[in-house]
Amino acid sequence: MRQYRKIIFSIFVLVDILTISSCSKSDKEKSPTFVTVKQLQKEIEKSNDKYKVVFIYDTECGQCERHFRYINDVFYKQSNNGDDIEYLLVTLSDEWKIRNPNFEEFIKYDNVKLFSIRDTTQQISTANEDMVTNIVGALIQDTSNVFLYNGYPYTIIYSKDTKQVLKTINEEYKDKFNLCNLVEIGQQSLSDIDFSKPVLSSK
Repeated sequence: MRQYRKIIFSIFVLVDILTISSCSKSDKEKSPTFVTVKQLQKEIEKSNDKYKVVFIYDTECGQCERHFRYINDVFYKQSNNGDDIEYLLVTLSDEWKIRNPNFEEFIKYDNVKLFSIRDTTQQISTANEDMVTNIVGALIQDTSNVFLYNGYPYTIIYSKDTKQVLKTINEEYKDKFNLCNLVEIGQQSLSDIDFSKPVLSSK
C-alpha cells in the first residue's frame, strides 16, 4: 500500500513539474529591453512558433491598466497553453513600471517580455502627436484596411505566421477594420481563431 502511495505521489509531483516547466517564471526582477521600432519589428517577426500579444501602453494610463488586467486574466486562464503565447509589453515612458502590484507575478513568466521604445527618428519621436499611430503603423504589415487611432492602449495579436487579428469593420469608417484585442476575443482560445478572417466581437 505504501508503495502505491509513493507511486501516486511521484506521479503528482511529475505532473506539477511538467505544468510549471510549460510556463516557467523567475523571481529575478525584470528590466525592459530598450529598442527602436525596427528592433521591435524584428522581435515580433522572429519565427518561434508562438502567438504574440503586443500590448502598447502608458504607465500613467488608467484605461491601459484596465486592459492590462484583462491580459493578465487571459494569461492565467490559458496557462496550459503558455508555450504557445508570447506577451510583449511595450511602453514609451522613460520609466517602465506597473501601477498595480497584483500584476507583478504575471511579468515574471519567461514568455512575458518587457520593452521600452527608444526611437529618435523624425517620424517617431516624443514631439510627434501621431507617435503611437506611427509606431503601430510600422508594426503591422498593411495599414490600408485598418483603422488606426492615436492614443493608448493598443493590443496587436499575431498568429504564429505573424498575421494580425482583425475584427468587424469600424462603424465610423465603413471600409476599415479595427485591430482586435483580447477583451473582444473574450474566452476564445487563440488556437481556435482563423487568422485569415475578421473576428466577430464577443461583446
